[in-house]
Amino acid sequence: MSRVYIIRDTRGERELTGADMPLAVGGEGRGDVVITGVGHDSVLAFIALSEGHAYIQPDDDAAELYHNHERFSESRWLKSGDHIQAGQS
Repeated sequence: MSRVYIIRDTRGERELTGADMPLAVGGEGRGDVVITGVGHDSVLAFIALSEGHAYIQPDDDAAELYHNHERFSESRWLKSGDHIQAGQS
């Protein structure tokens, strides 16, 4: 049995599997997961799997990224209901 990952972003809600990973997080032009207010061709982070568990890894520590309203600059494990945001929390 494989896990299903539900992504909600500016494109709506969709279900993905581990086969869809890694996912680029960024602007409409390059992001698999699109964040509002991010430049069209920007990639801020990647979501990937390690031993079946999802995590997010920032692409550039200069980007202002928030995980559940807390700024982060290193990898974070993801769990159901987590929220990723760019800019002010």
